[in-house]
Amino acid sequence: LRGVAEAPLSRKLRHRGISSIDECAMHGFRRKTCRTAENVSLLTAFYRQRDPGFALDLIDRLVQSGDRFEKVTGKLARVDRMRNLGESYEEELKAAWEALQSWLGDGTPLEALLPTDGLQAHLLWHFLDKLSLELTVEIEIEIPKRWLDAPQPKLHKLQMSVLPDRDLISDSVRRQRDFHCPTYFQEEVWKSLRDADSRSSKMLSVVEVGGFLGDCLLWAAAWLGPRLRALEVEPVTQA
Repeated sequence: LRGVAEAPLSRKLRHRGISSIDECAMHGFRRKTCRTAENVSLLTAFYRQRDPGFALDLIDRLVQSGDRFEKVTGKLARVDRMRNLGESYEEELKAAWEALQSWLGDGTPLEALLPTDGLQAHLLWHFLDKLSLELTVEIEIEIPKRWLDAPQPKLHKLQMSVLPDRDLISDSVRRQRDFHCPTYFQEEVWKSLRDADSRSSKMLSVVEVGGFLGDCLLWAAAWLGPRLRALEVEPVTQA
């Protein structure tokens, strides 16, 4: 439903060569190719404030809105922010869900909550979709079976944090239950480990530049434990 809610605006942007709405949201709808007659301020805030979520003043404004679906959007936004900050949010989620059930139960057709052109004023489907996503993923630590003389992993499982919204890498980790780490990186670590062993070196130092969520170093750390000395350099702040 989140995709359906964005579809009319997405079609307009694709005709201008823009692949996704978040591309405009992150870089500005004032650019010529992104300009639209719709009010995109709420959608822009959604994509720019993914973690920890909407600012408190925006949440309060939505909760106090006279529009019932903007109001429940604010309630869900509060839950999203609390969840991302690691706070207890069960009571707030229950209140938001009860309000949504009540308003949907009054006979309002579902089609009325989806736009036929442009954008709707609320972000119900965006927040419901976002709240359905795991924030951490349990991954089993494995090494290729062809590494016959490789040491066994120091950890059998690891909890990996992912971004609190849809993202190519985070969605891949959630779906595959595995690190998004290329084979060539793992092979290089294995090659370097054997080289270190040949020199009787106890430590293996690895520097990764542009590792995003750090999948590869997490895998290496879980495999080698305290023998690994690692540094991750990542310019993307949300990672």
